[in-house]
Amino acid sequence: MSARAATFLAWLRRGGIDGRIVGGEDDRRVAVARLILAVDASWAIGNLAYGIWAASFWFITLGTCYLLLAAMRALLIFGIRRGEGTRAVKTMRICGLLVASLAFVDCGFVALASSEQGGFVYPEAAIYAVATYGFVSLGASVGSFASNRRHANQLMFALSNVNLANALISILALEMAMVTLFSSSDDPSFIATMNLLTGGMVIVADIALGLLLVRRSKQLAAR
Repeated sequence: MSARAATFLAWLRRGGIDGRIVGGEDDRRVAVARLILAVDASWAIGNLAYGIWAASFWFITLGTCYLLLAAMRALLIFGIRRGEGTRAVKTMRICGLLVASLAFVDCGFVALASSEQGGFVYPEAAIYAVATYGFVSLGASVGSFASNRRHANQLMFALSNVNLANALISILALEMAMVTLFSSSDDPSFIATMNLLTGGMVIVADIALGLLLVRRSKQLAAR
C-alpha cells in the first residue's frame, strides 16, 4: 500500500461515516444499524399515521413493531458509543424487555391474520425474492448472534439479538404471505394452523432472546 493510500485510510478511520465503515467490523455494524434505524423509524411513523387515519389495526400493529425495533437500535447505538459501565447494563436490560415485548406484537399479527383483518401480501413473482432475502437475513443474524456471544462489548451481542428478532418477524411475515398466496381458500383452518404454529415459535424465540439479554445484564452488573 502506498504512503498516500495509508494516510487516506488513517484519516477515514479517525471519524465520519466512512471512517466507521472501514475502521473495523464493529464500526461497520454500528454504521449499518444507524441506516436501519432511520428506515425503521420512518416506516414505523408512516404505518402508525396511516393506521390511525384509516382505523386499521393491522397497520397500527405493524407500526408498533417497527417503532419498538427502532427504539432498541437507538438505545444500543447510543450505548455502544458511551462504552461499558452502569449505563450499558441498564441499556441491555431495557433492550431485553423490549425484545420480549415483541411477543405481544407477534400475537397481534397472528390474531389479525387469523381473523382476516389484513396481512402481508406479495405478488407471486416477488415472493421468491422476499423469501431469499428473509432466509439470508435469518442466516446472517444467527451467525452474528453466535459470533458475538463472547464479544468484549456485550452491547454488540445485544444488537445481534435485535437483528435476530427482526429476522424472525420477517420470516413470520413471509410465512403468512406464502400461506395466503398458495393455500386454498376452501381450507381456512390450514391457514390458521400454520399462522399459529409459526407465530408460536417466533413468540417463544422473542421471549427467550429477551430473557437472555436480561440475564446477561445481571451478569454484567455483577462484574
